[in-house]
Order: sequence, then C-alpha cells, then structure tokens
Amino acid sequence: MTTYVRLAASQLEIAAEWLANINSQTTSHSGYCGTSKEEILKSLHEDFVEGELTSLVAGLEGEAIVGLIGFDSEDGFAEVWGPFSLSSNPKETLALWNFATNEFPQLQTFSFFIHKDNRTQQEFMDTLQATFRGKHLYYRLHQPTKTASHKLTFKTYSNQDVQEFVELHDTEFPDTYYDAKTILERSLQQGHTLYFAYFEESFVGYTYFEEGTDSIHLEYFALNSGYRGQGLGEELLRVTLDQVTSAGKFASVTLTVDLLNNAANPLYEKVGYQVENELWHYRLEIK
Repeated sequence: MTTYVRLAASQLEIAAEWLANINSQTTSHSGYCGTSKEEILKSLHEDFVEGELTSLVAGLEGEAIVGLIGFDSEDGFAEVWGPFSLSSNPKETLALWNFATNEFPQLQTFSFFIHKDNRTQQEFMDTLQATFRGKHLYYRLHQPTKTASHKLTFKTYSNQDVQEFVELHDTEFPDTYYDAKTILERSLQQGHTLYFAYFEESFVGYTYFEEGTDSIHLEYFALNSGYRGQGLGEELLRVTLDQVTSAGKFASVTLTVDLLNNAANPLYEKVGYQVENELWHYRLEIK
C-alpha cells in the first residue's frame, strides 16, 4: 500500500539520488530537475527547504520511494518537479498529485517542462486539463569561445539603469517565471549573476545566469530591439559566457528556449550551443 508524506530536510540526499536516477531516463524526464545527484541536492537545499520540512512529497511503499513531486514555489506560483512515479497507473500519479497540492493550498499556478518522450506525464497533463504552452529546446554549451569586447562594455548589476532593465525584461518576457524584480533580488545572492551591457554609455541589454554544481544556466538574455542587426547580441553572449566560465569551475553552460524562437536559436547555435533535449511546456491554473 502506498502512503504519502512530505519529506523532511534530513531526507534530501535520498531524494536527490532517486531523482537523479529517474530523471536520467527521457521517458520520465522533467526539465526543471537535473540528472546529477550533486546538482539536484544543491537545488533542493536552496529552494525546497522550509524549516525541518521540504516542499517535496513522496509516495512510499514501506521506506522505498515509488513516487515524488516537488514544488519550487514563490508567491503562489510553482515550477513542478515531476510528478515522478515508478508506476504507469495514472490513478497513483493522481493520488500523489492530490496529496501534494492539498499540502500546499496557497499554490494556484503550476508550470511543467516535460520531455517529448515522456508520454506518461504528457497524458497526465491531459488528466489535469493543463494548458499546452509550447515546445522548448534545452541547449548545452561545453566550450565557450573566448572573445574580446569590441563595441560593448559590461557591468555586473548595480542600482544604475534599473528602470531600463525592468522595461526591457518586461517587454521581452511579459509572461515568464521570473519578473524583473525577482531577477534583481536573486542577482544579489551568491551564484546568481546579472550583467548589464552598454553601447556608447547607453544600456542596451543584459544576461542573467544561475549556478549549479557542475554547470551554469543562462536564464535570460535580451538586447534592445533598436540595437539589433549590428552583431551586438552575439558579442553580449560571447563576452558574458566567457566571464561566467573563466574561473573554470563549470563543465558547461545550459539554457532553455522556445523551439520556434527563430531569431535567437540560430544565434545560440552560432556561439556553440547544441540541442540536448526537447521539452514541452504545460501550465495549470487552479481557481
């Protein structure tokens, strides 16, 4: 018989190992969750701990995990890890989901990134009547090409030019998981880096990165539309990629982008990114 529990912070290492194993299979892969035990464990400690408990819910048979779901949440919005299950029975996945959402009644909006081969979770999205939001590519860059800045100058985030950044981010990403205020707050934390780019002393764009254990993720990249077509976007990417990897502590740089982003995707591939996974985005609103 399966029992459902909210995991304690002391159980995170066991959860990380279980998640790394199941998420390494494309047929059960969730895009928010990594495949490295160490990287998953770091994320769990940073974003899932609430006192002695966590925002992870597990289905247990005896002491063995047979299902797991996690909520990386803020202000009623959650990025969902899973739901993962060793069973293909949708009733068991639904029972795990119902228990988890009852544990966190403040959550109203849920975002899922599901691998294109993960038919079980895709079918579960139909059960929940979640909305399909589009297909995305997960890119990985192993060896950034070093380049000198020729036209742009760069600064890590300061109080200068905040309003210009807010306007650009809100214009380019009007319906996204981090608003401009959240990025500014997170950029003050260790392992979160926000670069402002300038052309002839005018703010023109930015990149925002977050560190994992062996990789760093490009969360956002934007260039003001009035400065496109001059090679500045490529320079912005190349220079900031060089800066975030210069310490040599990361094996690769990753990013997730809309599959149909015909403007940005060729640029990512030009600087060396290669497609690793195709992820399907779903969103669920609970009234």
